[in-house]
Amino acid sequence: MATLLTTMLLAVRGLGVLGPGVAPGQDDFEMTAYYMYFLDKGPGWTAADTPESAALQQAHLDYLAKLHSDGKLAVVGPFTDDTDMRGMGLLRAASVDEARALAKADPAVKAGLMKTRIVKWWGPKDWFGVAPQPWELVSYQFGFLVRGPKADAIPEAELEKLQAAHLAYMDEQAKAGKLIMAGPFEGGDRLRGVVVYDAGSVEEAARIAAADPMVRAGRLAVEMHPWVTAKGMIKNH
Repeated sequence: MATLLTTMLLAVRGLGVLGPGVAPGQDDFEMTAYYMYFLDKGPGWTAADTPESAALQQAHLDYLAKLHSDGKLAVVGPFTDDTDMRGMGLLRAASVDEARALAKADPAVKAGLMKTRIVKWWGPKDWFGVAPQPWELVSYQFGFLVRGPKADAIPEAELEKLQAAHLAYMDEQAKAGKLIMAGPFEGGDRLRGVVVYDAGSVEEAARIAAADPMVRAGRLAVEMHPWVTAKGMIKNH
C-alpha cells in the first residue's frame, strides 16, 4: 500500500491533478478517475424508526450491494458523526452524468430521504477490492483536505520544497499503516483531496493529519470524520 500511495501522490502537485495516465517516474500503476458522491440529508430526512423507514433503509442497502457486485461502486460507507453529511460512495462511471444517474437511482435519494453531490476524484486503478457478503463493517477516519488559511500566501519558491515534504510525510504514514487511502479532487475549489486513516480514533487521525507540512504551513486544513465501510473494499483492509 505504501508504494501504491507514493505512486498516486507523485501524480499530483499541491493536490491539483496533473492528468490521467501513468504517474511520473512510475510505470506500475495507472491513474484513473472516479466519481465520489456524498449523501446528505434530503428534504424528506427523518431519523424516525418506522416500518416504512426500515424498508427504505433495506432497499437503500440492497441497491448499494448490487452496485458493488456489478463493479460500479468501488467503496461506500456512512459517516457516523451527527452532521448533514450521512455517507459517501466512490463510483466507477464513464462520465459525471452516468455517476449522477447511478447516485440518483438510490431508493433513499428517490424518496427524498437523502440528496447527492458529486466530485471527480483521482486514484490508482484497481485500488479497491470486492467485499464478500454479508459485509463486515470496519471503522476508519475520513479526512477532507481543504484550502487552508494561508493557501495563497506561500511564495511560489517555497512550494516545491513544501510539496516534497508533504509527499514524504504521507508516504511515511502509509508505511506505518496509518494512511490507507488518499487522492485529489479535480476541479475542486475549497475541497482539495481526501485522506483516510486507520488510526484508532478521530482525535489521533486529526493529530496525524495536522502534522502534515502542508497543514502546518496553512496551505491546507483538515476536516476529520468517523467513517465506516465494508472490510475488503479498500484492498488489504
